[in-house]
Amino acid sequence: MSKVSSKYFRQLMQTDRPSPALLRNQRELSPEKREALRKSLIDNYFSDPYYYPDPPEIFLKTVIGQEDLEGGIIGKTERVRSSVMPWVNSVLPLQGARILEIGSGTGSSALPMLEQGAKVVGIDVSTSALAVARDRCRLYGLEAEFLKANATDLKQVVDGRDFDAIIFYAVIEHMTWEERSTSLRAAWEVLRPGQLLIVVEAPNRLWHTDGHTSNEPFFSWLSDE
Repeated sequence: MSKVSSKYFRQLMQTDRPSPALLRNQRELSPEKREALRKSLIDNYFSDPYYYPDPPEIFLKTVIGQEDLEGGIIGKTERVRSSVMPWVNSVLPLQGARILEIGSGTGSSALPMLEQGAKVVGIDVSTSALAVARDRCRLYGLEAEFLKANATDLKQVVDGRDFDAIIFYAVIEHMTWEERSTSLRAAWEVLRPGQLLIVVEAPNRLWHTDGHTSNEPFFSWLSDE
């Protein structure tokens, strides 16, 4: 492990929960707004056959469907709040930070960064997911820019903009090899010294647990074989 990765790993292990200052910035939804977010997820994301072949009225009656819906409403947001966001904040203070998130999905990972004062631009290929992301931010009283674009179009998205970090959140494993190499190369090329390229849940070899695919600790440290 390099000195840099060792340093970040130690920081990760020491910052796996939000500080009182970060907790104070977290927002909660009223029951009415929570129901509005639930409706947006069902009408948009869970009605998209690309993600869910079964109609929502069928899938959401299953245990897995109920878990997915709850995760979409608050579960993933809470995971990001409790682990990912404190670590990111430890290496890049989020107040005022300019973040480009690749694969922003329904906005669950963008929201905790927005709560801490980051300025977020999110891109995703899914119109249905982006519709939920916009609704989520509106319901929380926060603002972000969400664009429909492929990660391979990253240079066109940046197009003169300056970001402190580019985050690939739970997205690289969904790309083809060509998309991975093209987008990661483009990210390195647009970032300047001191700016960060952050990969989360790919699984990332600097992350202690794969919580997106295998749900196993140190899974990504194993050899390909």
